[in-house]
Amino acid sequence: MDELTVLPKIVTQLATETLEGSAETTPELRRAAVADRAASITGEQRDAGSIPPPLLSLVDKVARCAYKITDEDFERLREAGYGEDQLFELVVAAALGASLGRFERGLQVMRAARAGR
Repeated sequence: MDELTVLPKIVTQLATETLEGSAETTPELRRAAVADRAASITGEQRDAGSIPPPLLSLVDKVARCAYKITDEDFERLREAGYGEDQLFELVVAAALGASLGRFERGLQVMRAARAGR
């Protein structure tokens, strides 16, 4: 996202800690979840290849229709070997990516309006 400088400092700190902080999941997986969800909102090219398929469904639901997430979704992922902390971290990363994507999409609309499109 090229507009991180317009975000309040606290949001930038939150994003940095979410992506780089000590956690059960790898920074690469968290970055992939953020980037994939942001791209899904802004319409940019997505590369979800670094998100394991069982987790992709969860990060997609978080970003698009969190109200549809059920206990069964989490149970399937726990049965697949993912722990509570890992799932929590991915939910946070996906939510962050979706919110940053929506922020970027809003900026795109504002830029287009200023350009007279």
